[in-house]
Amino acid sequence: MKIKKYFMGYAGACILFFYLAGCAHDPMQPALVNYVNQDILRISALEQRSLAAYAGVTGANYTTPGRVGDAIENTVIPVYREFLVLLKQINPQVPAIRQIHAVYVRGGDMLFAGFNEKKTGIALNDNRLIRMANEKIRQGRTLTNKWREQLAALVIKHKIGSQKH
Repeated sequence: MKIKKYFMGYAGACILFFYLAGCAHDPMQPALVNYVNQDILRISALEQRSLAAYAGVTGANYTTPGRVGDAIENTVIPVYREFLVLLKQINPQVPAIRQIHAVYVRGGDMLFAGFNEKKTGIALNDNRLIRMANEKIRQGRTLTNKWREQLAALVIKHKIGSQKH
């Protein structure tokens, strides 16, 4: 009986070890979880706040150029600047994460430049500059969306959040 208990305990420990080893075989998993849960989530509220302020005065919510200019100057740019500074401080150690993070930074830079140009275009009443700024903002959004797609692909590829290991 004593041998059977010992064997069952040993077998249980081996099963636990192999299960954990199977989960930990992918070094990307903890790095990706840390990137999303620690780095990105820590600053995402700033980005959301800035973009929500911009969306609140553009598109279907547009009323006057002055309202757009005020929102860009008083909320969008200062909050997005703070987000961008923190985004650039993130330094992923895993090359695949570092590569997609660079896409996010480029998109953020493009959005920020577009916001600044649009503020100037509104102040100067320069429709050409406003159109150019809108194009930069569109390009920035395209890059940040590309980052989201690449991040989602990495999460799926490395089975983050999956119960199967």
